[in-house]
Amino acid sequence: MDNYKSAIELIDNYNVIYLNNKSCIHEGIVIHGSPYSPSFHRDLWAFNADEGQEIKQQWSKIPSDVNILITHTPVYGILDSLNECAEVGEDPHAGCKDLLKVIKKRLLKLKLHCSGHIHDNYGVQLKRISNTRRVLFSNGAVLTNQYKQLITNPLIITI
Repeated sequence: MDNYKSAIELIDNYNVIYLNNKSCIHEGIVIHGSPYSPSFHRDLWAFNADEGQEIKQQWSKIPSDVNILITHTPVYGILDSLNECAEVGEDPHAGCKDLLKVIKKRLLKLKLHCSGHIHDNYGVQLKRISNTRRVLFSNGAVLTNQYKQLITNPLIITI
């Protein structure tokens, strides 16, 4: 808890906008951030919500007119593969199905979704969400699943 308080103090001192289930508008672009992910070792990590009603409640806070969405979790099936860690017969995807549904059905102005969480899936992909819409997805993780630093170039994305 002391680390959290120290971080909040730094944020306040340097005029940083912390998007903890909040939005901001910059040059007409609506940006929303949420730290939540589907539950994973809930007793060890913060910002977990069980899939279904609990996580849907978090995603309901995302405004429908958002242009850029920043979440800790990726969506299901995009930059969320656990191929190396998954057991035989286990689903190799760890992204959030409920968030993908929200993006497809309600976030019609979304252009970019930024995430991390699944460490070995660093990169950017442009994906078709419907017959008429594509969204750019990015995973900016900087560590491997073994917590070793990835040697990568920064992701520079122009919308």
